[in-house]
This record gives sequence, C-alpha cells and structure tokens, in this order.
Amino acid sequence: MVDLNIRGKSSFKYLEDLRHRKEMTSLRMRTGRITEDPIEIAEEAYNSTCSTDSLIGFSILIGIGFERVYSVLKRFSFPKYFLHVSLILLCFCFTSKTVRRNYDWTSRESLFKSGLINSPRNAKVHYNFANVKRESGDIISAVYHYKEALRLWPRYVPAHNNLATILSDEKQVEYHLREALEVNPRHPNSLYNLAALLRNQDNCEGAIPLLERCIEANHYDQVAYTLLFDCLRETKRIDSSFITERPNRSRTSHDDYSRDVKLRQDLVPKEAARSVSSEKNIDFLSQMAEIYISLTKYSKAATALYWILDIDPFHKLSLYQLSQVYLEQNRKEEALKIIDRADHLCSYGEDLCFDIYCQKLCTRILIQKGDVYRSNQAYKDAIKHYTLALERSPSEPSLLLSLGALHHTLGEWESAWKRYRECLQLDPRNTDLLSNMEKLLRAQNMSEERHNSTFN
Repeated sequence: MVDLNIRGKSSFKYLEDLRHRKEMTSLRMRTGRITEDPIEIAEEAYNSTCSTDSLIGFSILIGIGFERVYSVLKRFSFPKYFLHVSLILLCFCFTSKTVRRNYDWTSRESLFKSGLINSPRNAKVHYNFANVKRESGDIISAVYHYKEALRLWPRYVPAHNNLATILSDEKQVEYHLREALEVNPRHPNSLYNLAALLRNQDNCEGAIPLLERCIEANHYDQVAYTLLFDCLRETKRIDSSFITERPNRSRTSHDDYSRDVKLRQDLVPKEAARSVSSEKNIDFLSQMAEIYISLTKYSKAATALYWILDIDPFHKLSLYQLSQVYLEQNRKEEALKIIDRADHLCSYGEDLCFDIYCQKLCTRILIQKGDVYRSNQAYKDAIKHYTLALERSPSEPSLLLSLGALHHTLGEWESAWKRYRECLQLDPRNTDLLSNMEKLLRAQNMSEERHNSTFN
C-alpha cells in the first residue's frame, strides 16, 4: 500500500477559534509564578538607544561650533595646535564614554546596574535589577530592590507578586499577594500564587474561587486547571473514591457503561450533583480532559470525561473527546460506539443547533467518525463521513487531503485528483499534499506502463 500523508491525529486547536481565547504572554516559573514583562525587560535598553537621534544633532552642533571657534581664532592669530589638542581631548572623552557604555551592554545585570546608577529613583529599574538578582540566586539583594521598588511605587503589582515568591514568611507572602490583587483583581499570577498558598494551608475552599478567576483571565493556564481539579477532589465536589474507580471502566462494555451511568446518577448525592453539574464546573472538567489529551495522559482525560458524562450523558464535546481517547488507546470498537452516540445527538438535534460552535462541533464529530472508520480500514464508510463533513465545512484543506488520500488508496484516480486540486487551491504550500500528488502521478505512470507492456 502506498505510504500516503493523511491528516494525522485530531487536534484540539479548533477549540481556540471556537472559544476565542487569548494566550497570556507573561513569563512564569512553575512554582512561584514570576511576572516579568518583556517590555519592562527591554525598557532600559530602549532608554539607552533612544538617545541616538539626539547624539546626531549633538554631533552637528559640535561641528558647527568647531568651525565658528576656528574662524575666530584665525583673526587673533591664536596658536592652531590649541584647537587641535582640544578636539582630540573631546574625542577621547566621548570615546571613553562609548567604551564604558558598551561594557554596560555586555550582560543584563550590567545594563540594569547602569540604569540603577543613572536613575536611582525609578521603581521599574529597581524591579528589573531585582529580577536579575533573583535569577542569579542573590535573594537578599532581590528582596531589597523589590522593596525599594515598592517604596517608590507602592501599587506596583508585579513587584508585589515577585517579592511574594521569594519570601519565606507566609504572612508576608499573603500580604503582598493580596496587595497585588487589591490593585489588579484579575492579575493571573497573583491569583494562582495566592491559591497555591491557600492550598498548602489546606484552605481549598478559599483557593477554588481564586483559581476560577485565574482561569477566566487565562484559559490556557494548565497548572491552574490541575490545582483546581485537585482542590475539587479535596473538597469532595468530585468524589475521590469515584475517581479511583474510574480506570476499571475500560473493562466494561458499552451497554454496561450506559447502565452504570444511570445507576451512578441515582447514587450521587443531591449536594454533590448541584456542585458538579453546574455548567461552569463541567466546562472546567472538559478543559482538563483537553489538557490531559494534549499531554497524552489518556487515562486521566478519560476520568474527567466519565464524570461529565455521568452528570450530562448528552454532552457532545465530551463524547467527541472520549472517542479520541479510545482511538489513541487503540480501543477502536468503543471509539466507534461513543462517536456514533455523538453523531446521533447531532442528527437528532440538528434543527436546534443554531450557533456556530455547535455546528462546527458536529462537523468535527463527523470527521472523527471518519477517522475511526479509516483506522479500521473501512475506507468507503470513512469517505462517506468525510464527504458529509465537507458539505458542512467546504474550505478545510486537511479534510480534502484526507478524502484525496483515501480515493488514492482505493485506486480512484479521478476522485483523488479532484480532491487534491481543491486542496491545492486552498493550501498551495502544503508539503504533504504535494508529496501525495507526486506519488499519485508516479502510480498512474506505472499503471500505464504495465498496461502498455501487457498489450505489447
């Protein structure tokens, strides 16, 4: 069989477009969440270079001044060498200044240190120099300069947050984090750091709302999702015993799973159901499953998805994700049954699916169903579902490439060329597509040569 480049593992990147998220760009550490804005890091460098224009004007003034002085000295027959010596001394002074400034640029520490000498009352300069000292392990100097930055600018949020990450006194840590949140209640790093501190103090009830606000501010915060999931289990909003039992589901059939869903719904306490079945918490678990799938931790992803489906058996996104998990675990029959349920829900509620998110999700479900059929080598069924998905989303190059590759595999040359050409119009630089077209042309030529040799 021809080795074709077919659309690979289904990705969750489409969720970025569907949910319109925006990734934060602040740099962080795994424990302690150090905020270090790149703009602030480059600010001292910018201040050093922004004087270039003024230096050009200054040089012009020096030249004009030199010419005026020279013309005056000529009238009084003043020794010319005096002017030459003065010019040489002036050039020497500026050269030494340039050499010294170049030395300041040899490292971040020397750059910010020179800024500290020139601007000792600038809070941002103290903050940047403290970051450098923290990275070099000089915690005492870092604490001093963070505090100096806060003395000059008491409402400086990043300085409060970063100072809290290197202090050992928990009361002082909590004080600075709460000060930062008082100024900016949506600062994600301070929200996470305070939540982590409360979690270490076994105060999960206080950490959960902070983590929810942190995730609202940054939907891509994987560490915050993990800590939130841990706090939900600790507060028994998610039954920890139920979580540990979940892996045994892999040994149950699809019918047993459906019966167990109903049984579990009857056994779940009303209080737990109210706390977990809220749309927000279901969304958190769905996000968690997405993260675990991206990290290839499929058993943990399945755990979160099972719980969602116990609360809401008609949650199409969770069914779609669970089918992906089963397919990655090579449980193809279970993957087909789960995605078939999701497809049935889309077909049953097609008239009610008005929003773009629902329509695109149903399209992805059709593509996933085609993926499962393709993995089972049921190419005709895969083509059928890919074609249905193409009717919903006619401008998706990866889908056209998959269809062309399947027609190519089945020896349907004309259909393969048709799909490849449509894909080429949408994505002319797709290397997989160009490779497949070359293979298809080579296969056709070999077929014609065989036919001609047989005829001769």
